[in-house]
Amino acid sequence: MSVSMASPQKREAAMADDLELSVRSIEGEGPSPEFVADLRRQIMANTELTMPTQMADDDSVVLIDVRSKSEEHTMTNTRWILAGLAAAAITLILGFLTLSGDNDTEEIETINTSTTTNTSTTTAPSTTSESPPAPEDTPEPEEGDQSGAGESLTPEEQALAYANEYTDALVNDLPPTSVDVFAPGATYNANGESSTLEELNLGNSFYVASDARFFDGECAEPVAQGDDIFVVECTRKILSSAQLAITPQGACETLSTMAIGSDGIIDLSDVFDCSELVDISQPYFTWLRDYHMDGFDIGPPFLGGVDEAIEEGRRDGELGQLWADYNSRFGCTMENWSSCGPLPVARTLFINRLMGDADSMASQFDSAAVLVGDANVPSDYQEIVAFEQATGLLFSPVVCSEDGTERPAAVVCELGLANDFSKALGVGPFETTFDLTVADDGSIVGLTRSPDPTEYTNQVWAVVLAWLDTTHPNDVATIIDEDGRPITTPEAVELWEAFTLEFVEAQA
Repeated sequence: MSVSMASPQKREAAMADDLELSVRSIEGEGPSPEFVADLRRQIMANTELTMPTQMADDDSVVLIDVRSKSEEHTMTNTRWILAGLAAAAITLILGFLTLSGDNDTEEIETINTSTTTNTSTTTAPSTTSESPPAPEDTPEPEEGDQSGAGESLTPEEQALAYANEYTDALVNDLPPTSVDVFAPGATYNANGESSTLEELNLGNSFYVASDARFFDGECAEPVAQGDDIFVVECTRKILSSAQLAITPQGACETLSTMAIGSDGIIDLSDVFDCSELVDISQPYFTWLRDYHMDGFDIGPPFLGGVDEAIEEGRRDGELGQLWADYNSRFGCTMENWSSCGPLPVARTLFINRLMGDADSMASQFDSAAVLVGDANVPSDYQEIVAFEQATGLLFSPVVCSEDGTERPAAVVCELGLANDFSKALGVGPFETTFDLTVADDGSIVGLTRSPDPTEYTNQVWAVVLAWLDTTHPNDVATIIDEDGRPITTPEAVELWEAFTLEFVEAQA
């Protein structure tokens, strides 16, 4: 799939005058045939995490990037147009479909000559979310009651029989052109744009193989449109494997209009309405970028024909199941995805720290969390964060990684550390590392911070201590302990704030 991306707008992040919040949003363009081929590949090279919108104008937050450090891809800040249609990007493969199902062998109710008929649903990947309701089972057609044309069928019954045979082929994992239901020279179009039966076949082959689901199917009575020509309208709701992996879902509805003659389907027209579909593009693409970058390569065009479409569909279905397992493990939904899972938890921790929100930061830790090299217990962050705010803590972009195999999850975050002292001296930032252990419930059960880099100690902290000895010798014992580390009591923090401003002015 392809999408035209807006030009990157990278916003520099710095504390005080140098910090500006980088807020990224993901929006999507409306669907078109050209839209499908390269979207995921484009997003692989262009998407970045989105910061909380309420911090969009705050000057004290820097970019926190949770993409895997091992990835070589450059993620540039982008904006997509028309956010409401981004969900269609994931399901736009529907543009190749009519009445779709998955690879299960569950029976579908036969369309007969009575009024409205319901079809059955196929089986989706197992998730903890509620699935679309499954219609009642329908007895198999008796032998001899085949859906193809027969001498005993009236033209109206024959039209329904062709529609039924086409639907059964999809539900039973057969490419639509493998059944003889299309008349010679039959035409196909999707959302009003002309397509081909070959493209229809490729799209259906992909979608059937990807463990998607269609449900709530209904076909109206045929309507005569001339001599032995009937129009049959059928509706289906459909969800991709990724959409089945998270709640809430909504659904895309397909309206298939078939003009059917004695030789089969003359014209097939599909219209897709995804207005009720929940936009899952942002959480899904974020998860892909964090754990399965190869997922951006899945999708049309299928240059290798049906075999490639089926293989790509299987890969897409496997990713949908992996995402379902991830969401089930960490309890992720559309409401909490931005703070759900190991990497979002790590991102949120550093955002809270940089914002000076010690309460929210402390609440992320388990009551028995083991902390090394930073705080002793989570409540210590009240004083630590106050000191960092007084001295102008800065983070350069934070790169966190987690391979998804350990339990509890082991997250490694590397970042550049700076403050008003280092800025005034024109040095830094200085690289440091945080190792986090995150439980399935999202609580942090362990944190280890690496010692301050030697460069920081020699180039910044030693200079600050010497300056304090010279300018404020009577206050040193109040703000520096016997080990040469800062004291962070409320009284000391007040002095740190005043002395930091004085130090910065002295270096100007």
